[in-house]
Amino acid sequence: MFTLELMGPVLGFDDTDNSAVSLDYLRQYPQFHALAAVAVFIMALAYIVASFAISDVLTPRTSMITRRSLSALGLFAAAFSFMHGVLRESVGTLLYIDSVNRGWSQSA
Repeated sequence: MFTLELMGPVLGFDDTDNSAVSLDYLRQYPQFHALAAVAVFIMALAYIVASFAISDVLTPRTSMITRRSLSALGLFAAAFSFMHGVLRESVGTLLYIDSVNRGWSQSA
């Protein structure tokens, strides 16, 4: 959970590897979870643009199969990043985390 590692120490959460601290962080600051999803969506769009830009740059130097392979790889990365953003944006994750018994994370 990269938002906890970046924002956790700033917000007073020292041990970012502790699952109980992660649950407290998500309960107190759920907006950062949604903002991370927006960042992943933007990254997916950047992958699409970069994939076609690299293909254009490589046009005079490489074969067509190389350019198409690299474009396909970039588009797959964009699709997987977009799906990661969809999963992160869904409230199901936060509802599940909210339903978890706090004692379980303390004993882990």
